[in-house]
Amino acid sequence: MTSTGIVKGGLKNGECEGKGQQDSYAGTNWMLAQCGRSCQEQYLDEPLPKIIQTYGGLEDHIVDVFGFKMPICPENGGFATDGRQTILHLMALNEDQPAWVPKFTEVGFEKTKIPADVYKMLLKEYERVKPSMVVEGCAKAVINCEQIMDDDECSLTSS
Repeated sequence: MTSTGIVKGGLKNGECEGKGQQDSYAGTNWMLAQCGRSCQEQYLDEPLPKIIQTYGGLEDHIVDVFGFKMPICPENGGFATDGRQTILHLMALNEDQPAWVPKFTEVGFEKTKIPADVYKMLLKEYERVKPSMVVEGCAKAVINCEQIMDDDECSLTSS
C-alpha cells in the first residue's frame, strides 16, 4: 500500500478513470485529489483519458479557464484533500457545463448598462444593508478566495 492508501498495482484496473465505481466522476475526483504519483505513472507514456483531462490532468496544479496556474497539492502550497476535491470538481464543472447549460445570448455574455430603475433599487438596498456588512470569511478552494494581482506576471494571491 502507498502513502495515499492506494494498493500498489491496483491502478491497472482503471481506478484513475473511476472505472469500477458507481459514479466514475466521483471516483476520478477522489483518485486525482490524492496527489499521488500512481496515476501519473500509469499514464506516463499514454494520452490522458478524457475524464482525467476534464478534471485538469495529472499535474500538481490545475490551469483555470483564465489561464492561471493554481497549485493544488500541499507540497507546492495547495490544498488538503477536501480542498483538492472541491477545486477539481469545479474544474470538471467548468469543462462540462457548456455542453448542457444553454447560452443566454448568441455571444455568450454581454456587458451593458444597468437600467436606471434597477440600479436605483440595487443602490437603495446596498445602502440599507451597508451598516450591517461584515468581511466574508474565505476558505481555500472556494471561488472568490483569491485575487488577481496585476503585477508583471499577473498572479493570484489569497484574499
